[in-house]
Amino acid sequence: MNSLLKIENLQMYYFTSKGAVRAIDGIDLELFPGESIGLVGESGCGKTSLGTSILRMPTPPGRYVEGKIFVDGIDVIPLSEKQVRKDIRWQKNIDGLPGSNELSHACLYNRPPNDGDSG
Repeated sequence: MNSLLKIENLQMYYFTSKGAVRAIDGIDLELFPGESIGLVGESGCGKTSLGTSILRMPTPPGRYVEGKIFVDGIDVIPLSEKQVRKDIRWQKNIDGLPGSNELSHACLYNRPPNDGDSG
């Protein structure tokens, strides 16, 4: 069975005038159809940084240092923003994931479901 989301050794740091802040430092995970995942942790531990990184939208001054993020088998990190918008956020449907329509629209498509926009 192919994974819907696979993250390999993801490292995303915030580069500030005082040095690098290692928000994400070597995360690996894999999510298969029908599975769900929850992130818990203390304030400032990197939960939001991971979420925005998965969406390929790290908040500046955050930058990927290393690793890969595969969505439906496609490594999204090296893609241009135009490619991500066209081929990932507006096209991929997460079949088999509970609440896939709501999740895919909210997280990957960046629009509410059934808004009448054909993408």
